[in-house]
Amino acid sequence: AVDRVLLSGPLRCARRGRRRALRVTLPAASPYIATGLRISTSIALILVITAELVASRSGLGYAVRAAEQASRVPEVYAGVLTIAVVGFLLNALFVAVEGRVLAWHRGYTAREAI
Repeated sequence: AVDRVLLSGPLRCARRGRRRALRVTLPAASPYIATGLRISTSIALILVITAELVASRSGLGYAVRAAEQASRVPEVYAGVLTIAVVGFLLNALFVAVEGRVLAWHRGYTAREAI
């Protein structure tokens, strides 16, 4: 997924192996890696809550299921809202870290658009 133009320069300079991986390939792939981590964090949260709903005796999913079975509607809404807030905060944290770590990428892609 690394652009051939990015790889052609280090090939001319005879950069191979670890140096090329650390200086060219990893920085070029880092936006895609960050996106994958962000998506997988959301999926992991969904799976944890689902597992708690189905087969747990503790956790937010279990609390929502127990409240639903006891017809405690306000507690069900509170649990669902808590899960939504946790998901939102995890995403916001990832966006903030990604913005700081990959600040160079925004400038690079903005130059390409011009």
